[in-house]
Amino acid sequence: MSARQISKNHLDELVPPAEGISFVQQLPLIKSLREAVDPGVYRRLPKDWLIALTDVQGSTENLRLGRYKEVNGVGVAAIAGVRNQHKPEEIPFVFGGDGATFCLPPERRADVEAVLRASSRMAREDFGLKLRIGIVPHADIIAQGREVRVARLQLTEWVTQTMFMGGGLEKADELVKDPRADNPYRLTEEGPQNADFSGLECRWDNVPSRHGETVAYIFRAMGTEHQRASIFRQLIAMVEDAYGDSEQSNPLHLGGLKLTNKPALLRLEQRVRTFAQNAVRRWSYGKYLRLQIIVGRIIMKYGLKFAGVDWSHYQRDLIANADFRKIDDCLRFVLSGTTGQREELIARVKEAFKPEQLVFGSHVADSAIMTCVIDDYQHEHLHFVDGADGGYALAAKQMKAKIKALETA
Repeated sequence: MSARQISKNHLDELVPPAEGISFVQQLPLIKSLREAVDPGVYRRLPKDWLIALTDVQGSTENLRLGRYKEVNGVGVAAIAGVRNQHKPEEIPFVFGGDGATFCLPPERRADVEAVLRASSRMAREDFGLKLRIGIVPHADIIAQGREVRVARLQLTEWVTQTMFMGGGLEKADELVKDPRADNPYRLTEEGPQNADFSGLECRWDNVPSRHGETVAYIFRAMGTEHQRASIFRQLIAMVEDAYGDSEQSNPLHLGGLKLTNKPALLRLEQRVRTFAQNAVRRWSYGKYLRLQIIVGRIIMKYGLKFAGVDWSHYQRDLIANADFRKIDDCLRFVLSGTTGQREELIARVKEAFKPEQLVFGSHVADSAIMTCVIDDYQHEHLHFVDGADGGYALAAKQMKAKIKALETA
């Protein structure tokens, strides 16, 4: 059964929204990752909507050179820019390590194209990175037998995370990456550019694993949607059996959160937030940022109330608002554990599934990295987690090599 056929059993066409209610606000809230593997909790993206993508080209080589923080940061910067363009309306999006994907209504196309072009220019001029950008109509994806369907997982009372099924994001990625010169889905930097990257913050040191390892996993299931959901359900059980619950396996922990004073880490935020500004403003923001680090250490250490925010619970909220588990057609985790736990999980996965049912990649590091988007410090702040030294990008490379081997076998 195809993804399109499945969706007809699960609210294929979304009921038109009530006035003033966005697509995301209509999505039912789910409470756990186990619920998020059920195809019935997803709603199809409106047919006339668009899927926008960014990803860093040559990310593997850049990661080899130790530029994983910059690769992550450029992806999160685009998230900040697109979200700022849409406020107060929420949009579905997901962070993939070396890029991001967004879903947007057609009337916002020109605005989002301007953000993507500015993001590409910022990546090139400030970091020497080439950011691939593109937009794919959902109707084109549906015409090829896939679709984008969205669910909403509640992380905390104030923050939700969108999940994706239907194979549409994978198809959009494939279409944008098509290397032909006349690819209609690829964008260039030519045209209007406008982006507000405020809210992006990169102020935390790498978070060391409590248990020895921080592992990024990407699992891609094969078959019908219900078969894939069944595989994901089994995988979640295996992960929890091997690593414990989400609190035990979370790569972020209070003992590991430390505001950084390393210029190489702070430079990312400074450059992104002051992109296209003059040298004086860029220098001034750097001084302001270092002052904020000093103040932040004091107010969080003593749990003070400052600037209208109660900082006694900020770090706990930060951990709760982290995206270390998600679904974007694949099942992704960044987990803290031991070597034995990793070996146990991989052995069980290989025993339970044939390569034709499931392919996966993993990358082992000793810490996690985190890039943040702050709407307000009191409640609404998002924290994008990846494994250090490559994380999702290198796990994806390993997974794609396995897929290619299957296709050529």
